[in-house]
Amino acid sequence: MNSLSYRLHTLRGDFSLHAEDAFEGAPISVLFGPSGCGKSTLLRTLAGLERPREGRMELRGTRLVDTRAGLFVTARKRPVGLVFQENALFPKMSVSGNVGFGCPPSERSARVAEMLGLLGIVELGERLPGELSGGQLRRVAIARSLAARPELLLLDEPFAGLDRPTRRALGASLREALAALDTPAILVTHEREVALRMGDRLCVLIDGELRQAGPIVEVLEQPADLDVARALGVETLTLGRIVTREAGLCRVRVGEAELLAVCPEGAGEQVAVAIRAEDVALESASADSKGSARNRLEARVVGVDSEDALLRVHLDCGFALDALVTRLSAESLGVREGARLLAVIKTPAIKLFARG
Repeated sequence: MNSLSYRLHTLRGDFSLHAEDAFEGAPISVLFGPSGCGKSTLLRTLAGLERPREGRMELRGTRLVDTRAGLFVTARKRPVGLVFQENALFPKMSVSGNVGFGCPPSERSARVAEMLGLLGIVELGERLPGELSGGQLRRVAIARSLAARPELLLLDEPFAGLDRPTRRALGASLREALAALDTPAILVTHEREVALRMGDRLCVLIDGELRQAGPIVEVLEQPADLDVARALGVETLTLGRIVTREAGLCRVRVGEAELLAVCPEGAGEQVAVAIRAEDVALESASADSKGSARNRLEARVVGVDSEDALLRVHLDCGFALDALVTRLSAESLGVREGARLLAVIKTPAIKLFARG
């Protein structure tokens, strides 16, 4: 079973990192958080490039770090692959030579052929790195790391500097290669789109602390706290006041509007309110009430931004609220600045966090 568990405390100058996680299987765990939160430091610590002040790490039943026992397996002896942003390929060595570097001589040819195939770069085998595009270089770097048969692959911002079509193509090839080799991976990114597209699990790092880790849907739908929600890019974050409670639900005053939400355990009167734009539906102001959504707010469009196939609609509902809709929906509803609509939000989609 591909399993990893760690509990690490690392000091780097005045920066302190505390992280603990464990998982089984062969998923992609995404280390997500803003720049400077400690993602690369954690990756380097897992790779053995930095020695933690205290903690432990175990991979597939083999202990690699145990500071109490004085155990620290160096990076060179760990069955861990690491792909840097810089690729770090040998410039005078062919793609095949780079991919096969470090493989056992008896298996080198077979492994190189397999990895070139999995990463879709068979035709590049005899080229030099200087003849490749950015996306091709990244594929070669990943192929080289996987050719060594690591038990864990670490990737530091593997899509940085690549355009969107190249990112998506590389992401598909990476997932296919990891699944074929049954290799778990930890991927560092600060981009929400990459996290959503690539992650099976999501680990949110904030100010040097791993604040929440778990299946990606679970973390997105149930952020552990307001800081996690903010880091995940929840578009509407505002303050509210609980005015009534009944049967586990509460009415919350937000600006000039009232919302019905699930009441968080132990919450006082003052709460923070988080609503994702994709959880807000728009209807015509004259639409009849249908469906199970209990929150139907009169809204005025104050702005519209394009996001590829979608439009981000900025609303005034008595408080500022964002919604994401398709262009077809926006056209049928007459979405434009000044238009009057209804913003519809299901009760469970409104997340409340106690303030204190």
